Amino acid sequence: MLYGDKDLVIPCELVERFNTGLAVQNRPGRTYAQYSNSYHLLLWDNKANRVLDDIASWIEAPDRPLPSGLGRPLGGPVCPAPPKAVS
Repeated sequence: MLYGDKDLVIPCELVERFNTGLAVQNRPGRTYAQYSNSYHLLLWDNKANRVLDDIASWIEAPDRPLPSGLGRPLGGPVCPAPPKAVS
């Protein structure tokens, strides 16, 4: 699962819920990668080559780490943590 953290089309809360649902299924080879400063159309982004390298690598060997180093198991947080209250 690939996601750009600046996506204006799909809110991170929905991605987080979907990500968690996929994690519950516990199937091997499923990976989550979040690209910083990237938007909805990851393959049209200025970092498209990095995304394409990750996709090609995952197709070839789903259990191998992604070349970008961004791959992680499904589940876990997607949205940024809320700011801490200042006291």
